[in-house]
Amino acid sequence: MTAGVEGSVAGYVCVSTKAHAVEPYELDDDVRHDFWADAMTVARGLADAVHPVKMNYEIHGNTIPHVHMHLFPRTPDDPYVGYPIHNRSKVTRTPEQLAAMRRNIRDALESSGRLM
Repeated sequence: MTAGVEGSVAGYVCVSTKAHAVEPYELDDDVRHDFWADAMTVARGLADAVHPVKMNYEIHGNTIPHVHMHLFPRTPDDPYVGYPIHNRSKVTRTPEQLAAMRRNIRDALESSGRLM
């Protein structure tokens, strides 16, 4: 039996740039465009995997000073319905859920031509 993985909500994903910058506006135009395009493509694939009612997008950088975006697919049964996500509660994702997320994100990246 393989253990699941915990996250704030089922389907949580983080997208990061390879280029170092603290703020998105510090990225070169092409890198910034690629980051947003990749993040939106990953969000689309993730949505195809977990079917959220809403995708929340967060960029902070006060803990890790490197441009990255947190994707939180919100569902009717997530522990934060009616509230912002505060990372105190944990949801366990099964290996099957993780495989579906990987497959759908990869499919979205391949179909958009963004997979390298």
